[in-house]
Amino acid sequence: MDFSMIFELFVNLFQGIVFVTFCYKFLTPSKSKRVNLLAYLIAFILMFFSITLINWLYLSFAYIETVVFLAIMIPYCILFFKDKIYIKLIIPVFLNVFYSVLSFGINYFFSAIIDCDYNYLMTENSVYRYIYIVLSNLIFVIALVVVYNLFKNSYHIFRAKEIIITLIIPILSVVIGLLTFRVSSNSELSSVDRIILGVISITILSFTFINFYLIKSISKNYMLNNENIVLNKEKDLYRMQIKSNEMYMHSVSAIKHNIKNQLLCIENLIDERRYDEAREICLCVENDISARVHFYKTGNVYLDAILNIVKEKALENDIELIVSCKANLKFISGDELAVIIGNLADNAIEALAKEQNKKLKIEIMQKGVYEILSVQNFSSHSVLKNNPKLITNKKNRRNHGYGLNSVRNTVNKYGGDMTCCEQDNYFFVNLMFEKPNTPK
Repeated sequence: MDFSMIFELFVNLFQGIVFVTFCYKFLTPSKSKRVNLLAYLIAFILMFFSITLINWLYLSFAYIETVVFLAIMIPYCILFFKDKIYIKLIIPVFLNVFYSVLSFGINYFFSAIIDCDYNYLMTENSVYRYIYIVLSNLIFVIALVVVYNLFKNSYHIFRAKEIIITLIIPILSVVIGLLTFRVSSNSELSSVDRIILGVISITILSFTFINFYLIKSISKNYMLNNENIVLNKEKDLYRMQIKSNEMYMHSVSAIKHNIKNQLLCIENLIDERRYDEAREICLCVENDISARVHFYKTGNVYLDAILNIVKEKALENDIELIVSCKANLKFISGDELAVIIGNLADNAIEALAKEQNKKLKIEIMQKGVYEILSVQNFSSHSVLKNNPKLITNKKNRRNHGYGLNSVRNTVNKYGGDMTCCEQDNYFFVNLMFEKPNTPK
């Protein structure tokens, strides 16, 4: 096996790893670690063999390789990641198009500098070809690192319409890139012409990165807006907590005062051996404490405070609240837990304001390595049928409707999963988190 063959196989292996790794790192895996690793290996092996076969058979780079690439990467992204469907479609298309335009642009420049046909760099084994391939892949990897750092934690904020609008410039760039490729197929092109085509291709990439920067700026505005909503939610929850604490102190003081008198009565009744009457007063004391003081003890002080606030809101709105905690979500920070439960509970309480049967359930349970939070409210009609996308019905949608988005973003941060369903006239929002550092 000569050097050129080893070099080509190494480059094919490298490209397969880069393409699959970017998808794996950028998107959010939906399966177990073992399944994700197996899918990763299969995808990159398929990429390696397909690239090698295409190069060996000397098939058309511009069309066949693109089709094969998308035939492998799109199913991989759709089946093994849980991001929005348009994100899972855009990423493999972006990778293929970006690499193609970049390699064309470098090819135009390099072939003009060494004064050779562009096909020479793509097909003939030479030192120039090796330099061209190394340079193309190096710049491609650097560009992917930049894109990853720009968008890894912000791409999920955008809606489909906003993604499509922001992709107009890259799409136009691709069209222009393909046109320059068709023009470059003319064997009579001079070195100057190829340099001009190279400038066009690099300019296209520059516009694309400028567009990415604009998307990032928009993303920051969204993030700031969400952070502002989160801070307002936290402020409301803290205000409610202070109010709740004041009510508790008042209740405890009143109960303490009453208990002193009741204890004296119980003592006198016991002295007079009137035990039945003393027992009745004891039951009254217990009922009074249960009715006026409610306190959840889950092992997570943040969760206890949040549940007490939800209890206060439920009492104010004549809602029957049922809480069952067999786990405590202690691995989630207190402020983010407040955002999750606060938003879900507020949505449920708002929905129950229109219902006769005012029942709200909050369950936190553990199943294996997962902890599940389920918020359920009675609903006499189908929420998902009437509003499948759960869009806010408030008039000022610009300043509302971020509640579920904030919840979803926080869930994604912890690698969790959010689902909504309906059963037996109850609307469920279920959040599932894998506990960190838990052996499987």
